[in-house]
Amino acid sequence: MARSQEHWTARIMKHAEGITLTTSKEDLNEYALTKMHVHTEADFTDYTLWMVFKEEFESFTESTFKKLRVDVRAKLRIHLLQRGVYVDKPNAQHPLAAVLHDVLLEEEPHDWTDDELAAALKEVSPLITIALRDRLNPMKDRLRTQTAQSPPQSPPLPPLPPDTPLSSPTPPDRRPRGSGYDILQELEDQIEMLKKSLKISNGGPITTPDSMNFSKEATAVAKIYTNNQKYDGVNNRFDLKLNIFYDICRRANLPPTSYMAAFPTMLKGLAQDHYYNNNLSSRTFIEPADTGSLLLRPHCLHYLAVDGAIEPVYRQTLVWAVNIVSTVNDKNGRNQTVAKQNWF
Repeated sequence: MARSQEHWTARIMKHAEGITLTTSKEDLNEYALTKMHVHTEADFTDYTLWMVFKEEFESFTESTFKKLRVDVRAKLRIHLLQRGVYVDKPNAQHPLAAVLHDVLLEEEPHDWTDDELAAALKEVSPLITIALRDRLNPMKDRLRTQTAQSPPQSPPLPPLPPDTPLSSPTPPDRRPRGSGYDILQELEDQIEMLKKSLKISNGGPITTPDSMNFSKEATAVAKIYTNNQKYDGVNNRFDLKLNIFYDICRRANLPPTSYMAAFPTMLKGLAQDHYYNNNLSSRTFIEPADTGSLLLRPHCLHYLAVDGAIEPVYRQTLVWAVNIVSTVNDKNGRNQTVAKQNWF
């Protein structure tokens, strides 16, 4: 059950000056949960979160952490881990309370290894981090050096008879390799698969067949979402909120062809007002570009003002544009394009 803003305000005021170790277990649990809420609202990550955590919990000992409910201890560890503060994995010899207390003993933030990042991504995904983003893919749910698992290899073919003529050797593939190329190639493959499944041609409109009804999955997306995960268009980073949207859709088994049904769920405040005031619900989530190819991008972000003209947006790194272009009338009654930075 979601807590009201008044509820959290009262808790924040109650624990603003810290907590004494002689307090009750109930207050200790409330203190830890309140601080996690504050960190999330303030979007603390990496070094900032490490520093704040050490100061807020400096009086905690391993025994104090043991007084927390086990679910609160687990939430606190995952909370730190997801936001770029390394916390070791507990075991029988070194339990949850001990690994949390280890963070307080650090003189400098832990320097993550790739193996530690990969292990963390198996526990929580996507990561919410700035310091580690160069080592992660654009979705922040996998290491940049990792690629999607390749399909199982087919069994080797039997050897050809000695008199079978050989075909001309295939020239080597000299196309560039690298994370950017691989991501682009993977996207193009997905686009071709979508085009075939929806039976559309290049440049044609995309429609979802009536038989493909995913209202149950879209409802599941709405149930998973919390208010803090939604984008308000003012104080949030859109790329982070979009990553959360994709992750929740995957968990709810909602396919990309039906993302439009759930997209308004990720909006609130001014962003939601903009969505409905401009009738963006009439657009499809996946739209044909002017070039005749298909680009996977949110329907309400598909134009960017470039040198006074409206151009289709496409970044090879798949980082979505965060500008909105609106058309207004100037004093002479002519339309002009206005770009609003960091709004949607």
